[in-house]
Amino acid sequence: MKKIILLLAAVLVLAGCKAGDDEAVKEYLIIDSSSNKIINRYEYSEKSNELVRTVSYTDEEKLEKKIEYEYDSRGFLVQTVEQVPGLDSKVVTYETTEEFDSSGKLVKLVRTSSDGEVVETHFGYDETGMLRGVVEKDSRGNLLMKDY
Repeated sequence: MKKIILLLAAVLVLAGCKAGDDEAVKEYLIIDSSSNKIINRYEYSEKSNELVRTVSYTDEEKLEKKIEYEYDSRGFLVQTVEQVPGLDSKVVTYETTEEFDSSGKLVKLVRTSSDGEVVETHFGYDETGMLRGVVEKDSRGNLLMKDY
């Protein structure tokens, strides 16, 4: 079994960043502790804390796959671009719809992608209006439940 460690490297990334050309990006590295090689790199916008880019590497630390993420002004994912060396880029677009109850609380989000994936997220509140639970269901029927 491989052991991995997470390394945080706060860096300023200026070139080719979807979050903005001059925006600071936090970089997290997943490193195989036995070989000391980078497995994955995650870049997050310092300003919005949105995932900007993920990069996967082979055992030889060669680029395996890169995915860039783009968001709308509300912070919803609108597009991903997946690049694998030697293959055409794969672009997936996303549309998010919201439903609110009569008091204005968000009760449902539906994110639909151009490749057919649909993720529904339902929000539950107690009698005082505090968020108490979130249930997420994807197109394959997988459920993720969180209680607060």
